Amino acid sequence: MAAFNFSTVQVENDSTITSLQHGVEIAEEMKDNQKADFCRCLLAYQYVKSGFYAEAMVTLNRVSTGECDKTTMTEYYKSKGFLYDQLSMFTKNKSDKAYFQSVSDSANNALLRILSKKSTFYFTTVFVKQSDKGEYREALKTSNEWAKIVKKGTHEYAVMMYYRYRALSELGEASKAEYCLLLSAICDVETATYNETAIFNICQILKDRGDVKRAQIYMQYAYAAAISFGGKIRDNITHDLENVNSKYITELNEKRQSVNRAFIAIAFLFFLTFALLIYSLSQHKKLIAQKEKVEHILIILQENNKKLSNLADQNKDTNQKLMEVSIIKDKYIGIFFGICSSYINWTDKTLKLVNKLLRNKQYDDLYQMSKSAELKEDALNELYSKFDEIFLSMFPTFIQDFNNLLCPNARIIVKKEDVLNTPLRIFALIRLGVEDSSKISELLNLAPSTVYNYRTKYRNEALNGRVTFEKEVKKIGIRMDSIQSN
Repeated sequence: MAAFNFSTVQVENDSTITSLQHGVEIAEEMKDNQKADFCRCLLAYQYVKSGFYAEAMVTLNRVSTGECDKTTMTEYYKSKGFLYDQLSMFTKNKSDKAYFQSVSDSANNALLRILSKKSTFYFTTVFVKQSDKGEYREALKTSNEWAKIVKKGTHEYAVMMYYRYRALSELGEASKAEYCLLLSAICDVETATYNETAIFNICQILKDRGDVKRAQIYMQYAYAAAISFGGKIRDNITHDLENVNSKYITELNEKRQSVNRAFIAIAFLFFLTFALLIYSLSQHKKLIAQKEKVEHILIILQENNKKLSNLADQNKDTNQKLMEVSIIKDKYIGIFFGICSSYINWTDKTLKLVNKLLRNKQYDDLYQMSKSAELKEDALNELYSKFDEIFLSMFPTFIQDFNNLLCPNARIIVKKEDVLNTPLRIFALIRLGVEDSSKISELLNLAPSTVYNYRTKYRNEALNGRVTFEKEVKKIGIRMDSIQSN
């Protein structure tokens, strides 16, 4: 809509008025009062559309309402309601405004009683009546029913969409309202109606949003449409057009001044930048040399930091191991003396029993006692029990931690929580640092093949792979607090 040319399309409002005036004259010559009054009603409506309110009022006063048929009365009430609605809109006097509105409402009520409930003007009248009362939800429902009978692309469709815009605007649904307004304006343009109302509202919206250039383009169209239609041009249209043009020109001048100021500032900054560039180039070589030195120093520092970090980690692991070894050593020294003392007492009791049997010459009993394996089993069971008790006091979660290293179907279930079974004792010794299978077999009184088979079996069932299984067993944590409390 960059340019408008209305020269090829003449919407001659004056010709319409002249034709209706001739119609009145011809009907009067024919002494056909019905047709004369009908033409007067149409002429009055056209006068109102053109802004000739006084002429419209005089013309309506000449209509003999007592002799008119239904069709003529329909046009009469349309024109009268339209006239007084426009008068109430433009008057500045409050009492006159109330009077004009009451006359318009009375005419519209009379019109509703004779109009078909499926006619466009019926819906227009009902919508306006509901809107005047502030019943915008009801007015929107009326427009929904109205939309069912109008055809897209017609002037009636444009009017219906404009009224929907009004209702939605009052209900605060701005986006939907603007959509309806755009459809109304597009339809006005496509049907060459040259009704500037919808376009004018779009201009107002664009102007409020600061889009002055587009508002000016659309205002030119609204202005040209009003001129092409003919009749009185409303002062507010030309006034708003002048405001938009003035605002647009002011905005252009402000932008031009801003551009000039910006250009001066840019030029100043350019020369300043050029001077700084020359100075920067003189310092650039020095900075490069210093940067290389700093980077070299940083590389050396990073390498040293890595070495220190590795040494710190190694020291941390070593300290942890030394602490564990120290604690285990101290613990087992006491345990060793306890076991030795118990063994000496047991040996003393056994020797006294042997001496007694020899003194009493009970050789058969002595033979049976030496032949029995019960003494050995009792000693081993007591040793295992003592080992389990001491080990689990240092590693109270060993069984759970060990099972967490195995696949679910290979995990060990013990009968008692404070007793280890044979495979658990094997791996308990490995945790304590005894890795040789022959040494483990001696300590636990097992065959070397048995120890080997258990170690192989549980390595194969390891959750994270057989290679690292025993290393992970050695990492099972010791409870320092439990050891120190014991």
